Amino acid sequence: MEMKCKNKKQTLLPIGTVAKGYGVSDNCIRRMESAGLLSPAYISPDSGYRYYDSSNISRIGTILDLRSFGFVNEDIMAHFNHSTDYSVLYKKLLYRQAELNRLVDRMSRLVKDEKICHCEITEYEASYYYIKKSRFAPTLGSLSELTDCIKYEAIKSGLPFNYNRSILINTDCLNYKKFKVEHEQVFTICLPLREPAEGPDIIYIPTVKAVSMAWALPGLDYFDIIHIIDNLFKTKDLTQAGTLRASYDLGGHMGDESTLEETIMHILVPIN
Repeated sequence: MEMKCKNKKQTLLPIGTVAKGYGVSDNCIRRMESAGLLSPAYISPDSGYRYYDSSNISRIGTILDLRSFGFVNEDIMAHFNHSTDYSVLYKKLLYRQAELNRLVDRMSRLVKDEKICHCEITEYEASYYYIKKSRFAPTLGSLSELTDCIKYEAIKSGLPFNYNRSILINTDCLNYKKFKVEHEQVFTICLPLREPAEGPDIIYIPTVKAVSMAWALPGLDYFDIIHIIDNLFKTKDLTQAGTLRASYDLGGHMGDESTLEETIMHILVPIN
């Protein structure tokens, strides 16, 4: 059934017609209204039936389109509140792309006999970290053991650690060519938090632009890693800025001997 709007020459379409046109259920459109994303042009006072004009229909299309990108209601509402400025959502997509690349990298570590070695320039988001200092050689076993201990301490202290991000391993090394990954040394282990926090063992690490080098241990000589980093520095005319860091994905250790062939670390060389 169609109905004429009394104050407009425009024809209003019932919810069933609109839903069928978009290939969704009536409830799908009602949920848009419940989320505050949509308001019908007219609601029948007798039946409560909803009717929509061309502006509503356009908005429904935008909502469905943005959901196809994976945006949730909060993102879509923010989009409408910013006068349909797509740059806000574009930045969110770029962040999700970086997160997806990280997850793909983590999953590739679980593929048997997969040797990973790649070098790229990456920007790492600022975050708050719970920190502990320890002396160790960064092998798979030592990293996993230390990470488990720090996670336990963080949970015991009520800190909201972020399982979806990597821990950072800070060093005092000022030159990546002198960094000896196989040697025991003092590292500052930084467990990422989901939200800002305060305390003597909590630090804020700002955004870092770095050359990120991922490799497998064992399976690749560290001098080969330095050679690959050197080539990227020469190609891009880069210089090191600040001390070295490394990252290790939380949850990446599966607890069996086969993981000894998987990638466990990224060395991060900060650049200007």
